[in-house]
Amino acid sequence: MRNEVWRVDGSGANASDGNVVWAPTKSIWNNFMLLTAILLGPQYFTLGAFFVFLGLSYLTLLLGHALGMHRCLIHKSFSCPKPFERLLVWQGSMHKNCMFIW
Repeated sequence: MRNEVWRVDGSGANASDGNVVWAPTKSIWNNFMLLTAILLGPQYFTLGAFFVFLGLSYLTLLLGHALGMHRCLIHKSFSCPKPFERLLVWQGSMHKNCMFIW
């Protein structure tokens, strides 16, 4: 375990307070991307590309996001050498960038 770190005081925070706001532009964009994937996905699907997707998802999502960003940066429950930590965080940021592009 790492040493204690300073944290923001969230004693007055409440998850049920606040307002849900609909963003029409983002909603239209996401639905357009979903429709495009449903219509064009089967036409361009190959088994090799699917395995590449699985491998890259493992590297970026599981190692980069879950281990590097979440456990290492957010919770400070995972410690490793600084170069390896930076590699994991970089992989996690690649997952976020890939999800934004897709």
